[in-house]
Amino acid sequence: MSAEVQRTKRSLKIQGDAVRRLNKELESYQNEVSDLSVKLGKQVESAEDKYDIKNTERMIDESKKMVKVTKESLANKNLELRELVTRVKNEEAGKEGSELMYSEELKKATEILEMVNT
Repeated sequence: MSAEVQRTKRSLKIQGDAVRRLNKELESYQNEVSDLSVKLGKQVESAEDKYDIKNTERMIDESKKMVKVTKESLANKNLELRELVTRVKNEEAGKEGSELMYSEELKKATEILEMVNT
């Protein structure tokens, strides 16, 4: 296996893992916003201390900011991975016995793109 093939496989794995991680982070922050919103509603209904309500509102705002930041990071990494996968497929198309075209790394990267974009 050539050094270039190894580098490309490594890039596919690293970028795929980054997209997967950012997608999980995004889901986590979105769930946090949802859970905190429910908590805030209960706090308001039960007329809890204003400090507790303000604190929950602050936590919701922070989580919403993280949702925005994570979405931007995910979009950037997703684009990088899509471009890499497209480049590899275009370069390897028609090559007989291509290591990259049928590699596990390319297959997983493609699956990650499909998972994130659905």
